[in-house]
Amino acid sequence: MSLALVIGGTRSGKSGHAERLARDTGLPVRYVATADGADPAMRTRIQAHQARRPADWTTIEAGPSLSDALLDAADLCVLIDGLGPWIATWLDTAGAFERPDRQLLERVEADILADVDRVAVSAEAAGAAIVVAEQAGEGMLPPDLVARAWLDILGEATQRLASRAQSVELVVAGRTLTLG
Repeated sequence: MSLALVIGGTRSGKSGHAERLARDTGLPVRYVATADGADPAMRTRIQAHQARRPADWTTIEAGPSLSDALLDAADLCVLIDGLGPWIATWLDTAGAFERPDRQLLERVEADILADVDRVAVSAEAAGAAIVVAEQAGEGMLPPDLVARAWLDILGEATQRLASRAQSVELVVAGRTLTLG
């Protein structure tokens, strides 16, 4: 029924804001976790996110397809948090960090963006859908091929979602600015 995109920098408060939006829908929430807890520092961040979520929310781990998380969600709010870690996992799974290759990155980008387009379409059938993403382009251009690819894919993905979203909100220092 509606798609909301919540963007912001690292530690900006975007996840907390998106969680409030999800709670305010009054719908049961399906939380789609995209971060990999293998790294101890990331595991600590994941645990902090888990601790503040209501116990009645259903949490699923994102797979290669984010759009699958929106299946059978007509009576749910689906909260996808977040786009950046999901893209990084795609790149890692494809082996891009071990052997950076332009052709590989182009194939991965095409697959990711096709699924992002499906997320935007599938969101129309959900009770509500909220996607959290890092704001691309706020810093320097990364010097290495894979980090640049991550940033390019993230930027294109957020633009595609924003073009279909009913609302786009930028979170900076815990404050929210509605962009549209």
